[in-house]
Amino acid sequence: MMKRVKRAQVVLGLVWESVQFAISSLRSNKLRTLLSLLGVTIGIFTIVLVLAVIGGLKGNIRSGLDSLGSNTITVQRESWELEGEWNWWEFAKRPPVEMDDYRYVKSYSETSDAITFFSISSGDFSYLREKFADGNIVSVTTDFEKIFAIGVDQGRWFLPNEQEGRGNLCFVGSGVASALFKGESGVGKRIKVGNFNGEVIGVASPQGESIATIFDIDNSIFVPVGFGEAISGAGGGGAVAIAPKDGTGQQESIDEIRYLVRRKRGLTPSEGDNFAINRMSYLASAVDEVFRTINLVGWLIGGFALLIGAFGIANILFVSVKERMPQIGIQKALGAGNYMILAQFLSEAAVLSLVGGALGILIVVIISLILGNDSPIPFDLTLLNVVEGLLIALVVGVLSGVIPAWSAARMDPVRAMNM
Repeated sequence: MMKRVKRAQVVLGLVWESVQFAISSLRSNKLRTLLSLLGVTIGIFTIVLVLAVIGGLKGNIRSGLDSLGSNTITVQRESWELEGEWNWWEFAKRPPVEMDDYRYVKSYSETSDAITFFSISSGDFSYLREKFADGNIVSVTTDFEKIFAIGVDQGRWFLPNEQEGRGNLCFVGSGVASALFKGESGVGKRIKVGNFNGEVIGVASPQGESIATIFDIDNSIFVPVGFGEAISGAGGGGAVAIAPKDGTGQQESIDEIRYLVRRKRGLTPSEGDNFAINRMSYLASAVDEVFRTINLVGWLIGGFALLIGAFGIANILFVSVKERMPQIGIQKALGAGNYMILAQFLSEAAVLSLVGGALGILIVVIISLILGNDSPIPFDLTLLNVVEGLLIALVVGVLSGVIPAWSAARMDPVRAMNM
């Protein structure tokens, strides 16, 4: 037992000595060492950056899907599915989804908790001398705010009897309100929407941007469908959004909606659907493809950089072995085993690689601090990302030091002392 303790103490002492050698190498050959570690730094920087971006994107999409409702389904002319070829010309030949489809589904659906019709166009808004260019004009009906979780910051949302009429009322997003009213309350003010005037009855709570949203709520105004048709012109259609009742399976609701829309449009059993039923999960699936591509590209770039860094560390270790041959010979002559010499140089390689990895992570941290919350790309650097980056650097360092460390461990002591 005592022998094992002493052996462990000797090994730990050699490891600590190796750490000191590594630090000494960094200090005495700063330029050479930093250039050799550049590959590890770039590799860890790339990998940790990709992990942080993917984490940010996932959080962004999750918040977007939460606002839409994970079970929400929409009836539209176009499909969101990306599997196979996206035949846009086939979708263009389909009839648009219109208010008649919405009214029919709303009248006969038994599995739906909330149903709304909405259409989106674009236009310019102005109040006095302030202007907001190319914003979204979202024409809505009853239940829209329930399905899409629109928060109210000022004023109120439309009343049920206001949403399907032609009252010139507007509910504006926070971005539009900020641009037009400059911090003042917008409730009760009259703004110009296209060629029409509308009264602001409420302002939405700030939503933030999300990849998994149908439109940017902050930069939109919401109007009753009748007012929306007057602004953008009748026709063009829109979409019907449905939230199933609690306890109703999404597929059960989809089957019912498909049956009702087919019956409304008079489709025979032999005819295919001339509409698409989209699930919110399609958005997540589409972005998963983007994640896989980003992840693959990031790991490829990082992998090549780490390979170059591994060669750099191996080169430093070979130089270190050559410079310390007399010392290695003396250690072996005094009884140091091969494993002690091996542990000594592997420790040095690990320390050098960890330094390179730490520099790469430090660069990512600096970028995240500079960008802050204003980054156009969601960015979420976590402690787990940092730990993963350091572990990867440690593995790269140990692997790159195996060959030079093994050559030092197998060296003949007499020959080493005479070199």
